[in-house]
Amino acid sequence: MGETPKLGERDDVGGLEIGGDPVPRRCSMSIKEFRAIWVAAAKRMEPSVEYLNPEERAQRQRDRERDMLLIALKSYANRINMQPSELEFVQVTDMNVIQEFLKHYMHFNFLVRVSGATAPTLFFAELKPRCASEEDVYLCTPVPVPVEQEEEGHAFGACLGCRHRAKELVHPRSGGYLGGHELVYCYTDAMLDSDDDDYM
Repeated sequence: MGETPKLGERDDVGGLEIGGDPVPRRCSMSIKEFRAIWVAAAKRMEPSVEYLNPEERAQRQRDRERDMLLIALKSYANRINMQPSELEFVQVTDMNVIQEFLKHYMHFNFLVRVSGATAPTLFFAELKPRCASEEDVYLCTPVPVPVEQEEEGHAFGACLGCRHRAKELVHPRSGGYLGGHELVYCYTDAMLDSDDDDYM
């Protein structure tokens, strides 16, 4: 009788040895076949942020922010019965991520070219991180450009979440945003790149 192969070994005839019990069961798949399936699956995955150089990572973040703010603009247009095509995203001017206990919010200022206007309009948006639909938009509205900063340490509104990290970020004077009412110092860039549902 031949010697019984050890767990994890491969002989010339069969495939991989699998199983955690004393009697291993033979897998019909060879190491070569397993490797091919694994490589194909890895190629379909989005490149990991860790392997991107700083420029690629920054561009990826700008693209993600633009996509989220286009969703916010569509939500705003629908709310005021305006055609989304009348609003053209220009650029982000300020951004902050707020974590209040188990909730996360993104506050943005961004410029929008409104049809018929001579100059871009400043907008404020509050979004769920990794905003993917209009349901993830908490607020999107134009805001007036402040003449000077108020005593609270930031422009308009009393947002405690932006008080130290984004002093120039303009908030609606009338409020209406959900985050920023608690003074919590906790922020990580990882939440913007994470696929974890905890940050969604």
